[in-house]
Amino acid sequence: MNEESIDIGDRLSARLFEQVIEIRKEKGMTQRELAQLSGVNLSVITKMENGTSYPRLFTFLKILEGLDATLQMGTLEDKMME
Repeated sequence: MNEESIDIGDRLSARLFEQVIEIRKEKGMTQRELAQLSGVNLSVITKMENGTSYPRLFTFLKILEGLDATLQMGTLEDKMME
């Protein structure tokens, strides 16, 4: 894998996680509430939002479920908007 593909992947991941934060805030949800709804440890969500660590795909999908959001066409969409 070359540096360019890593950079593109990192940028895509960062944008997805930014969207998760936006959806959480739009719903007026705290990190603690998201942790409870998703079953994901609060420290995982905090680290994700701080950009210090990113969850694995399974954990990320659980976070989306807690937000009642889906991943479609490379972007996150709130199920409420469907």
